[in-house]
Amino acid sequence: MLSEFRSRMIAHELEERPLDLVLAALQEHGLLAADGKQRTDLYRSRTHAQKLSSRFFG
Repeated sequence: MLSEFRSRMIAHELEERPLDLVLAALQEHGLLAADGKQRTDLYRSRTHAQKLSSRFFG
């Protein structure tokens, strides 16, 4: 079933779309800097990850 989904994504040239959505969400929440510099503050990163998780998965 997953292979069928992957095949459809590739057929419609959408294979990079999930990663693009994740990267956009990380940038929106300040977890991924546009200039390529990343924060390594684990506490801050974990807090934002929990917020994102609750936003997407309830």
